[in-house]
Amino acid sequence: MKSILLTSFLFVQVLLGYSQQQPNKNAKDVAIVDETNSTADAAAATPSFPGGNHAFLKFISKNVKYPATAREAKSQGQVTVRFQVDADGSVKNAMVPQGKGIGNGCDEEAIRVVMLSPKWKPGTKNGTAVPVWYEIPISFALTTVK
Repeated sequence: MKSILLTSFLFVQVLLGYSQQQPNKNAKDVAIVDETNSTADAAAATPSFPGGNHAFLKFISKNVKYPATAREAKSQGQVTVRFQVDADGSVKNAMVPQGKGIGNGCDEEAIRVVMLSPKWKPGTKNGTAVPVWYEIPISFALTTVK
């Protein structure tokens, strides 16, 4: 009997992050929440996940659970999650920009996992910790196992 096994992985292509300074082609689709209006224009040092990019990959892979509705609908693809690493290293304001999700619970799952993230080493500008926006793709793929 064949069963479906989750093989979820994160593409590292954008792991270096997006600071708000970089042009956002989807700016009209993304609601940027910044109550303090102190989001960094450019970070001299981007935020980093504890243990580095490889550790972030492992964290995502370990914690993503393929949604049952997505498995039943055989939904696969890439979900882009945009989030802010705050000046204290906490992750907040995670969202899936319009048109960057695949639905069937995958968007919500990607956000859930990103929000589970432990505190990061914050980005800095002129030696001061500042909030920085990040955007990462998380892939959902089904494989058949015998």
